[in-house]
Amino acid sequence: MGQALYARKSQTKPQDYRDAVEFFRKADEMGCPEAAAYLGISYLYGHGVPRDVERARTISERAASAGNELAEFTMGHIHKDGLGIPVDHAAARAWYRRAAERGNAEAATIVRLMYEGGYGGPRDVSEAIRWYQRATAMGHAKAPTRLAGLLAGQADDKELLRLYQLSSERGDPDGIMMLAYMNEEGKGTARNVQRAVALYEQAVGLGSAESARMLGLIYERGDGVAVDQSRAARYFRDAASDGSEKAKVRFAHYQFHGLGDIERDRSAAITTVERAAQGGDVDAQLWLARLHDDGLSGYADYPTAVYWYAAAARNGQADASARLMARASTYKVMTALQHRVLIRSSRSASADVLGVVSKGRALYRLGEAVDAWQRVLDLDSQIVGWVPTSQLSLPQGGDLDDIVIPMRSRN
Repeated sequence: MGQALYARKSQTKPQDYRDAVEFFRKADEMGCPEAAAYLGISYLYGHGVPRDVERARTISERAASAGNELAEFTMGHIHKDGLGIPVDHAAARAWYRRAAERGNAEAATIVRLMYEGGYGGPRDVSEAIRWYQRATAMGHAKAPTRLAGLLAGQADDKELLRLYQLSSERGDPDGIMMLAYMNEEGKGTARNVQRAVALYEQAVGLGSAESARMLGLIYERGDGVAVDQSRAARYFRDAASDGSEKAKVRFAHYQFHGLGDIERDRSAAITTVERAAQGGDVDAQLWLARLHDDGLSGYADYPTAVYWYAAAARNGQADASARLMARASTYKVMTALQHRVLIRSSRSASADVLGVVSKGRALYRLGEAVDAWQRVLDLDSQIVGWVPTSQLSLPQGGDLDDIVIPMRSRN
């Protein structure tokens, strides 16, 4: 009776919890470990009784020692989060494993995470895979998706498709999204964009922001569907509202240009892209570099463009590397803009001069140019990492003593 009252989470009233606790307490006094497990949870969360973490731990440990898997799971939670006691991942892993071995699917997925991440003991990917397989067999909704992620690069596409299909059938939005992706790309099955769109929409209905972003990309490109910028913009906006950082950058594109029935707002778009670039988003870094390079931010700002090209190149953006190389004749000393910058390498006892920046046009304050170049250096990413030394040269004439910035060693 107590368990039935407690289980009605969406309908449970305070009086129901209090009534349930009384049933649990009486059953516990009669030696029922299951009742003790629920009583411990009641004290842990303050359901029907004042919250008392110490009492919750005492009751749960007694029930867990009697072999109750729910209490074992609770003890794992108490040790993992340090509820009333110091955090102890080793003890948490042991308790979760005991619960998992008794058939608790949620515990099995946590055990897998602890083995994969090396929490509470050595990292063991093989053991993590084994526990995900067990959780999948137990019916855990998210386990097949996570198992597929762990097997990526090892299992063939058909096996991954099977796992995503299984998670999809269990209602996991991530599994549905990945099943959509497999259909969109034709991995493990014939390419079917229409089915992918339907699956993405299903996942969006379950709260998947990434699926909304993927739909935005499909309608933006017109891949298997008619190009629809208005629909793409709506999906990007919805995904951005739900926290997708990449969707925020794509939506900023629509804001900047006023596309897809979105009101043009360049200031808001640039603010969004700057925030994303500072957070490490490589596409935002490249876009911001191009804005400053082409003067679309208000005026051409080459030092800042260099900084963001370098940041994106370091993060593996091939186009950023190519643009930095292609513009080497401009960036090597900014002679076209009458910039002169002196950067000396600390790797060389002879202070090998690699490039120059100093006084610029009136449009640029010297401090801004120096600061931008210093930020490039602060990436610990010498410009020579992207521009061959052979393409760097000093300007003819001019005073080279205005600014001297020592370049860091890669060591």
